Amino acid sequence: MILRRLTLHFREQNWFAVVLDLLIVVLGVFLGFQVTLWQGALAEREREGMLLERLGEDLLALQQVNERVAGQRDAMNAQFDRTIEFIRDPGSLEASPEAWREMISPVLGYPDPVTEFAIYDEIKSTAGFSLLSDDELRHELSGFGQWLDNSKLALGVSGDSYGSAWERIYRHLVTAQEFPDLVAAMSLEQRATLMADVQMMRTLAFFASSKAADIGLRAGELIALLPEAAQPHQPAEPD
Repeated sequence: MILRRLTLHFREQNWFAVVLDLLIVVLGVFLGFQVTLWQGALAEREREGMLLERLGEDLLALQQVNERVAGQRDAMNAQFDRTIEFIRDPGSLEASPEAWREMISPVLGYPDPVTEFAIYDEIKSTAGFSLLSDDELRHELSGFGQWLDNSKLALGVSGDSYGSAWERIYRHLVTAQEFPDLVAAMSLEQRATLMADVQMMRTLAFFASSKAADIGLRAGELIALLPEAAQPHQPAEPD
């Protein structure tokens, strides 16, 4: 329709009408382009909003589970103290297999911090950082994700030491259960070696709980950077 009118006006040499038709065409193209940009920006903001909500939920879960792990630190330290004192006491050589099991079993493991952060891995693999309009949040999230990856590596290295100490302590526990006479005949050197392994477990447990506390703290700091609409709902504390 516009093209037909434009051709007609051109033949009639109605230059004012020609210019007017061209302006209408240009304005229509411009408005169409602007509407497309506006719709694209609106779709991006909607995707950002959904991404921020999921980010808030994952951060809250990461914070809460690691705070629970870190909260067991005092109880673990107390148990390690009791176990070390038990082994150091010469009277433990005459203790029953049940007493050894009661003292040794609790130090054979400790809760690990949670380092899985699925939404960050998704954002990183799908170039989702470009959706985040807040420069500070984008920078802090990237730094937290890299620090979390490094924490996984550090925990993996400590896990190698954990495996060796665990095996030796467990072997002693089995010996105490099956061959109590061998326990009664333990030398000072053997007791010192066992205490060293338990102390190693204590050090690793302290490292793990400290790392859990750091993860919980940093996750909380990131939550504080989220816009109000994306703040995760935290259940009320029981009365």
